[in-house]
Amino acid sequence: MGMKRSIWMITIVVVLAAVAACLFACEKVKVTGVEVDQMPQKTKYYTGEQLDLTGCTLSVLYSDHSVKTVDVTADMASALDTKNVGVKTVILTYTEGGLNYTASMTLHVISRPPASLRVATPPAKTEYVEGQTIDLTGLTVEVVYTTEQSMIVTERDLTYAKGAAVLGENGVQVSFAGLTLTVPVRVVPLAVVGLEAEPIGGCVYRNQRLHVGMFDVYYLYNDGTKSPCTRAVLEENGEVVRDTGTMTVHIGAVDDADVPFSCTVDVRTVEDEVSRVSLYSAPLSYEVGATFDWREIVLTVDFAHATGVRYTMGRDAYASLALSVADGTVLDREGAVDVVVSVGERTVGTFRIGVGAPVPVRWRVAEGENEVVEVAAGEVPRPVTLMLYAVLSDGTEQLVWHRWRAEAGVEVTLPDAATAGQTTATLTYMGMGYAFAIRVIEE
Repeated sequence: MGMKRSIWMITIVVVLAAVAACLFACEKVKVTGVEVDQMPQKTKYYTGEQLDLTGCTLSVLYSDHSVKTVDVTADMASALDTKNVGVKTVILTYTEGGLNYTASMTLHVISRPPASLRVATPPAKTEYVEGQTIDLTGLTVEVVYTTEQSMIVTERDLTYAKGAAVLGENGVQVSFAGLTLTVPVRVVPLAVVGLEAEPIGGCVYRNQRLHVGMFDVYYLYNDGTKSPCTRAVLEENGEVVRDTGTMTVHIGAVDDADVPFSCTVDVRTVEDEVSRVSLYSAPLSYEVGATFDWREIVLTVDFAHATGVRYTMGRDAYASLALSVADGTVLDREGAVDVVVSVGERTVGTFRIGVGAPVPVRWRVAEGENEVVEVAAGEVPRPVTLMLYAVLSDGTEQLVWHRWRAEAGVEVTLPDAATAGQTTATLTYMGMGYAFAIRVIEE
């Protein structure tokens, strides 16, 4: 019995060991992960290059601690973005038993050095005058990397000297990524290309006599600048402006090389302001009952911008002059008539006519007209050097003041002369006064 029992126990043990061995042998070996075994030979890429996996391998790790090495193929790797520089990650995928296992590797994309540069679009400005600042706005340059890869950069991406253009230069050197390119430009000397003129004050006035000094004249240069021209001549020099509106004048000049230039100027012509009027010619003596005729009155008109202009009442219309005696008035009273010349509400001159008996109508100064009498304070001033005649309407003359004394019929109004300053004295003859200046001196 004992022997049989021992044999049976041994058999059971052997069977159990065999079953255990069988169960252990039948357990399947599994992949536990993958690792990059060898990085590819190419780990740095220029922008635009394709992924190259030559030399790249993966280690496949199993549950039984075994390791298998496989070559990485293109279908195992994710895409590599080489459009932009930077650190890029590529995912490697290994498939076994219907399951995917991944590992990652880091690659670098760097800028490709260009092979050449060429002008794609020339700058907006390609011609310069010496001294002008170089400006390549509008320039684009093609940066060529390979026969299939290039890019366009603008003027802002380029390096170049932005100084003044020098006569004789035929290009501007631009740089990009260590390469240089000559952008063709043309530099010409500074030169006069024309004239420009405009009236000083923006207009001219009727009755002005034209001369070149009435205009600002400039040389125009090929760099867009201008400078005053002092050698200008006016074709219409000496002509009188007759009408208002617009007139064209012609101006010419030569430059330092005696090259002639000319220009035309459309000038606005306007009415001028009357400043003073005096009688030039007219009948000064009328019979009682005669008719006053404006057409016989010729005046001398001083304007703000022109002097000594002859003006005939009733014929000329370029000054709005009016007389205090209406045209066609019957002169039915004997004596002196003061005729006031006005523009609107403003008096600009007076003259006298005589009706009937001769009357004084104007003065004639033989001596001392422009002298100012000086006296000490408290003295009575007298126009000692003055010789003054009253011209009568019939053309005769009457001596009114002869140096130290007044003639008969002359009234002298003298200032007090008590204090220092400027004052006047007045001589009056038959209602017509003459004033002369007095300067009182404090001693």
